[in-house]
Amino acid sequence: MVFYPEFKGNPVAARARAVDVIINKATKELNLARDDVVVRPLTPVDIGMSSGNAGGTYVQAVVLTTYTDLVSGGVSVANNAWLSMHGMMLAVGPSLGNTAPVTLAAGSIELMTRTNTIQSLRVTRKGATTRYWDTTPIPFFFNQTGFADDPFTVDQNTNITLSLLATANTTLVNTKYAFLGDVCERKGRAINPTQ
Repeated sequence: MVFYPEFKGNPVAARARAVDVIINKATKELNLARDDVVVRPLTPVDIGMSSGNAGGTYVQAVVLTTYTDLVSGGVSVANNAWLSMHGMMLAVGPSLGNTAPVTLAAGSIELMTRTNTIQSLRVTRKGATTRYWDTTPIPFFFNQTGFADDPFTVDQNTNITLSLLATANTTLVNTKYAFLGDVCERKGRAINPTQ
């Protein structure tokens, strides 16, 4: 698995394959035509979270050497919804290692140092680990977003648990993170593009 700093090439093709999988499953299991389902962006609520950054139902601390569930016990994907995830945004805030710019010499460039304590995301689906994503490089990408070349899918009514591993005991208060993905469902369930 590799995270790419831009959404082009391998990540685009991988996402397209994952979206095809969830469309095929949705149309088959709901017995609907392709025009009767819609693919929309994944939202935090789809994976049991209340917002796109630390707070709400998110766990506030990640413990060294232990994967910590972001939502305790995981969450069951909604009935009649299939999801795929293909990336992650992980922006490290000041309390996780950013320091003030360091002036190298009078009038010279400034250097911003950054230390990322969040190292890995573990994805558990149906009680079995389905992915380990090494998140180490993401905060160092220009837009602090990584696009995976191995997205995963989760079927309706299936439990999924997302867990983080850190290099030190840390809180997530100043870490902004979100997951990139898609949801396929019957038109009108959440959105109706024809209205």
